[in-house]
Amino acid sequence: MAAFQETQWRVNLEFLRATQSGRGRCIRFNHSPETLPPQLAGRLHPGFWGAFVEDAGRLSQRHPYVQKPGAKDMCTWAACFGLGAVVGLFCINPDAGDYGVWEGEARQLVDRWAPGFAQAGCQLSLQRSRDYWLQIDITPGPPPAQPIAPPLPTAVAEWQQAAAPGAPPAQQQVAGALPPPPPPVQDDGKPSKLESSAAVVGQLERRFNARPANRYPYCYLNEKPFSAAFRHAVAAATQAPVLFGLVPAEHWSYPPHINQTRAAEVRAAARERMPYGGSESYRFMCRYFSGFFFDHPLLAGFDWYWRVEPEVDFMCQIEEDPFKAMAAANHSLAWTIVMSEVPETIPGLWPAVQQWLQAAPQHLAPDSLLPAFLDGPIDHGPAAFALPLVGRQQQHRRAQATGGGSGHGSSSGSSTKEADSGSSSGDGGGRGPNEPPLYLQRGYTGCHFWSNFEIGRLGFFRSAAYRSFFAHLEAAGGFFYERWGDAPVHTLAAAVLLDRPQIRWAKDIGYHHGSWSHCPLEPEARPRCDCNPHWDVVPGDQPSCQLDFLTRLAALERRSSLAARTSLAGRQLRQ
Repeated sequence: MAAFQETQWRVNLEFLRATQSGRGRCIRFNHSPETLPPQLAGRLHPGFWGAFVEDAGRLSQRHPYVQKPGAKDMCTWAACFGLGAVVGLFCINPDAGDYGVWEGEARQLVDRWAPGFAQAGCQLSLQRSRDYWLQIDITPGPPPAQPIAPPLPTAVAEWQQAAAPGAPPAQQQVAGALPPPPPPVQDDGKPSKLESSAAVVGQLERRFNARPANRYPYCYLNEKPFSAAFRHAVAAATQAPVLFGLVPAEHWSYPPHINQTRAAEVRAAARERMPYGGSESYRFMCRYFSGFFFDHPLLAGFDWYWRVEPEVDFMCQIEEDPFKAMAAANHSLAWTIVMSEVPETIPGLWPAVQQWLQAAPQHLAPDSLLPAFLDGPIDHGPAAFALPLVGRQQQHRRAQATGGGSGHGSSSGSSTKEADSGSSSGDGGGRGPNEPPLYLQRGYTGCHFWSNFEIGRLGFFRSAAYRSFFAHLEAAGGFFYERWGDAPVHTLAAAVLLDRPQIRWAKDIGYHHGSWSHCPLEPEARPRCDCNPHWDVVPGDQPSCQLDFLTRLAALERRSSLAARTSLAGRQLRQ
């Protein structure tokens, strides 16, 4: 058996000498970064293997075989040729590079990756016969409990250290991440997707991220490996670190309790009735961004994300760092446009949320934004929507103290209301003792924050309360038996779990996608924008949805302000 031959317990990555038409000498591999060798299945995450092969690919570009000869090499060859003509023996090394230097670099690569392979029960080494190869010997036995994930890229680790100098790596909390997800399946073989992805990154760089104080990383997530052409094109559009990750198969598929035959019948019936009605992959995407994206290993070290999609435009210079501004103001979610969902896609979503709220009313935030998303007049404030305000705030805080709350803080006005409102009437509208909560009496308007623009605190989605919320929706099956979108799911979760002041209208960011746009209204914003507020005309019933939400939001803010003044007056009278 040849030294470099593969077996059930051995994988070799060979540096094979080759020539390429028009480019001369090159090094190729016997394995692709996109395909995990079957011997390593269950031991390594495909992203680990892809990153390893790509690192080896960078090393191959410095292989002595592919180096262009210089004057010194030409002189050496001429001298060897002359000496050989005299003695009748020719011994000429046709490679221009220094093998000693290159072999040292190869051993450094082995040192970088050997610990990860060791966790997977493998030993990595550099071998040589005529050519070099990287040999992976697998120790017979069961694989690790979880495939070994790819390490954090060096560029991101360095960026993290700059963001939090002196902090131990495990404790660093970086300022933000910008994940541009594909819609709904990234076919990066199509030039249009590649070009639009690179274009939006380039635009966001010019508007915000290219400043040295920013340069937040970009993270691309997909259920299939990205091609080398896609990686190179989007990485060339920015000086910031760029990460590429694979979505775990179990997150881009059906959960065990879903009847796939029934799900297929639903898609067939919905194909002509609604956008993406017949799409399976769209449902996978909505489920993923509703319940799993925040747990991807590449986002493990990040506190914030900015969701960016292809084919969007940022129409203003973004002068204020939204991550820092949101952190300073205790915001957890930011939006630009409110849309109306297609009613046929979510008939069971609000009933499922109501069921969850009945079972866990302590999670309803004291100053919830929920009234702004339900039909009927805003004649009551948030307190009339569930338990009496004092009891509900106590439950909410008790849940947070025991790890069951949202874990993202609360608004500054909560303690004043709790101290002075002995019943829900303290919020300006109470209800009778036997009257059901208003969230059981009213319907959902279908308005939602359009999630193709979304800036958020990852801790909100990672909280016990949000995980409980999503688990209930997952069990209901509406992602597959209907066509629940991640936008209404995120919106209802924020409306229920966050206090009203924790949700930010990013009205200073000019944004355009498809036929919809938002342009800042303030006259002082005009010099930094390439848009006009008069362009904010959107088709169908969308303007009424945004206007309805903003009207309800203003009414809710007035009632909260009135309740605060009433509480202050009552406290002064008692004093």
